[in-house]
Amino acid sequence: MRILITGASGLLGGRIFEYLKKNKMKIIIASRTQKKLKNYKFKKINWNSNQNLEKLCSKIDVIINCAGYDSHKSINKSKTFIVNSQNPLNLFKAAQKAGVSFFIFLSSAQVYKNNLVGNITENTKAKANHIYSLSKIDGERKLIKAKNKNTKLLILRPSNLFGYPVNKNTKCWHLLINSLIKDITMYGESTILSKKNTYRNYGSIESFCSFIFLIIKNFIYKKKKIPLTINYCSEYNLSITDILKVIKERFKRNKKIKIKFKNGTLKKTKKLFYKSIYSKKFKFYHDWNFIKEIDNLIFYCKSNFRNS
Repeated sequence: MRILITGASGLLGGRIFEYLKKNKMKIIIASRTQKKLKNYKFKKINWNSNQNLEKLCSKIDVIINCAGYDSHKSINKSKTFIVNSQNPLNLFKAAQKAGVSFFIFLSSAQVYKNNLVGNITENTKAKANHIYSLSKIDGERKLIKAKNKNTKLLILRPSNLFGYPVNKNTKCWHLLINSLIKDITMYGESTILSKKNTYRNYGSIESFCSFIFLIIKNFIYKKKKIPLTINYCSEYNLSITDILKVIKERFKRNKKIKIKFKNGTLKKTKKLFYKSIYSKKFKFYHDWNFIKEIDNLIFYCKSNFRNS
């Protein structure tokens, strides 16, 4: 089985590449620039060339599209929609022509709301007004409209994944847990912009990679039926205060950790229950690697960033 990963220089793409490679899968990685990742050379991808995309998809069984702007980089609407919506569509069409069996598109939980609250499942209507969220919704709709029977499509909507990057130059330190652990490692303190009783669903990248591997092994290779859209989530629907307690415990420092909340507290706590109606079927709700990922991230930061 040959797997093409786009966006492998990013946090999720890099970790998925690393995980699948360890599990003896044949991986091809693609980028706009020809660079290397752990001695693997990227194949050059030209998103505007159908010929290049079709050549890249030749003899590929599975495509995992991780390429795209995140919410922080999604500033220009036109560019964001091209990268998060049009480019995946171009790749999907090329994949269909090349006879690719399966196409996985990484979307986001933010397609439901910008500030997630209440009970959310795959049956919740997608609705947003942020450029990033809208571009992901648009990308999903274009892919669904273009799908055919030859190439199966899976849309994944993960929420607040965290973990160490394969390459330390990867821009992933704006993520809440990543940012907190790096700041505490370097300075012994951190300032949080979000309100302390804001709830989010957190998941380890290690468990997400394990889920991707399970999907490829059991539902693609064995050709079992799979839903079109899956909310990838864990049981960790936590407030920022809750996640801080976990991080402080894992640091095991004698020195007191100082945390400042720039915007205080919400007047009324609004809990989040980000769920999937398929979690039992695919056995991903319980995140076995949650604490392990935090410990690995702490070790990574201590190894790569100067201690305070």
